[in-house]
Amino acid sequence: MVEKTQGIQMNLINVIFSIIAGIMAFLAFLYSLRFYKNINSDEKYALVVLFTRKEARIAFKFLAFCGFFHGVSMVISAIGLQLQDPIISKFSKIGCIILMMGFLYFFFTLERITKK
Repeated sequence: MVEKTQGIQMNLINVIFSIIAGIMAFLAFLYSLRFYKNINSDEKYALVVLFTRKEARIAFKFLAFCGFFHGVSMVISAIGLQLQDPIISKFSKIGCIILMMGFLYFFFTLERITKK
């Protein structure tokens, strides 16, 4: 009986993490469309000019760090699947959530810079 309730709890945790990662991915996608729609070819702020600003470089480094953590979490998740450990195998969902947070921060920062 205990194994059955633990399996239901793990499925619920999996669903919750998947929903959070999906919502954050959708928000990052919407912000990327909004950001690229605002940039015209004749606009003052080109992408090359944006990355000369300190805020944009910091946002890009944060995005790269989130991508690195996502990769590490995928490796840990694969090890957890090989060991058949349900807790360790959930690291991929946490890595996806952190990667989406990095994308959101990146696009929020670029949008803030282009409004200056």
